[in-house]
Amino acid sequence: MSDTLIVDLKDKRSSFDKKLNKFANEIVKFCLDNNIAAFFNSDYSSELVKLANMKNYFLVSDSFLYEQCDELLDIAPLYDSTDNAYKRKGAFDKSKWEEHYRDEFYKKFKWFTGLLDIIFCYEVESIDIYIESYESLPLDEYYTIKTSHKNFLKDICDYVIDNAEHWCYHIPVPVKFEVSR
Repeated sequence: MSDTLIVDLKDKRSSFDKKLNKFANEIVKFCLDNNIAAFFNSDYSSELVKLANMKNYFLVSDSFLYEQCDELLDIAPLYDSTDNAYKRKGAFDKSKWEEHYRDEFYKKFKWFTGLLDIIFCYEVESIDIYIESYESLPLDEYYTIKTSHKNFLKDICDYVIDNAEHWCYHIPVPVKFEVSR
């Protein structure tokens, strides 16, 4: 499975376009500092880009060598460490499992918060974040979650926990997060 993560900059003020290169440089610097990568206006997921009519967007990846993000979004180690901590001790306490999982999830994906901080410090009012597998599907097949910059990490974690029985090693795809300032 090859996952793709695309950030589509939706509602922008007209002056944003003048700052686009500075914005891109800041995103790339952040990615380098956090051992991830960004590709602006890539044609890697061109079918989704066309379907969603994206104009200013970027892909987030594990590496500058390739555009998919399998390792970046891999949640298997989180399940393994949480399961090892709670299932092998006998009685399974779902609330303790969720608390431990949530802590580990927030640690692994704290980079999302930094990325959103940069995006929303510019003149961007909302973004769409798409997570998909190797093939693009019609937009109406994406599970859509409305969230805010402040609640994004909690909402994506809730989504993963709610779907844990079906997708224990990957973030369930296809999903679209509509993120507002």
